[in-house]
Amino acid sequence: MAEKKDEAPETLAAHLQRFKAGPTAEGRVELAEDVSAVFNGGRLSNAERTIACEIFEAFARDVDTRVRRVLAEQLCNSPLLPAELARTLAEDVDSVACPILRYSQVLSDDDLIAIIAAASQDKMLAISRRSGVSAQVGDALLDKGSETVAASLMSNPKARLPTETMNKALDRHAESPAVHAALVERPRLPPAIVVRLVERVSEDLIDRLFARHGLPSQWRHDLCELVEGAAVTDLAENAEPVSNITALVDSLYRRGKLNGLTLLRALMMREDTFVFHALARLTSHSDKKVRDYLMHEGMLERRELYNATGLPAELFPAFNAAVSALRDDIHGEQAQTQAGYQRDIIARIVRGYPDLAPTNLDNVLAQLEHRLGRQRMHSQGGVRSVES
Repeated sequence: MAEKKDEAPETLAAHLQRFKAGPTAEGRVELAEDVSAVFNGGRLSNAERTIACEIFEAFARDVDTRVRRVLAEQLCNSPLLPAELARTLAEDVDSVACPILRYSQVLSDDDLIAIIAAASQDKMLAISRRSGVSAQVGDALLDKGSETVAASLMSNPKARLPTETMNKALDRHAESPAVHAALVERPRLPPAIVVRLVERVSEDLIDRLFARHGLPSQWRHDLCELVEGAAVTDLAENAEPVSNITALVDSLYRRGKLNGLTLLRALMMREDTFVFHALARLTSHSDKKVRDYLMHEGMLERRELYNATGLPAELFPAFNAAVSALRDDIHGEQAQTQAGYQRDIIARIVRGYPDLAPTNLDNVLAQLEHRLGRQRMHSQGGVRSVES
């Protein structure tokens, strides 16, 4: 027997007759499932789709929650769902709204933000798990949502979370193990967030941080130094805004880790904004005064500024050489490549330390750190040891 090529119109007509007959609540639940299946099949004409939507609109106002819930569950993945109907269902009770809020792609960011303003925690939790959450929606969730909502948002790998949004999560839930754990599991973290996490996470989470990001276990005791070096390097690669640089500087300062080697690394990476903010934080001078000292004054003024930081005197020749290279680079008529700039700055530093091997940036910094370590070991009694 030959198969019928297209049964959808006949099926929809039959369903329409059932709807007009005024079915019981159980019948309406079944009818909502049946009409949704035909609608989702995508074989209806525009006129037939309009009829189906009229049935859906009636079901969306049904007094029986089961009918509305089935409708939402059946239509939540449909790209053909009218936006107005989606909003109606999304503003219903939680059991009806959550499937739409979790899955429906016809809701705009403006729709979601408006719903969040008066949403329950369960609704916000559903939104936090969407496949794709914009920064604006994420901020709205953090403004209104609970710790559970924040942790759910942080754990969503498809949520677009800029540094500012992650900082907001940590500001609002600074002591939350759930938020910390969710951030640790993200595929990539901005340096300022890593530094903040290191200040707070448990030993177990530090273990997980190492495992998640493939860090060698022998680096465990140097975790903070490793993070700080990577943070400064990442600033140059990702053009972090000033607000993030300020947060990173403040975090390093609070932990006593805003040190000479970090400044040298930043100078070698051409991160002048970080250097100006760091020196301002260490000396209590304004950013403008620091910039004037470094970019327009001579070595005596530069030494005066450096001495005010309390950083090791042993590092001043390297600092002075790096600042001179940066100033020449900024005022130079022809821009150097990063590789050329680093070769220049390393050559200048080595002139002040004849025993250094002029290799790469990390190796030169490691040699300077080794010199400082030797000086600490030879400090005796009342002689103040040098802190790097």
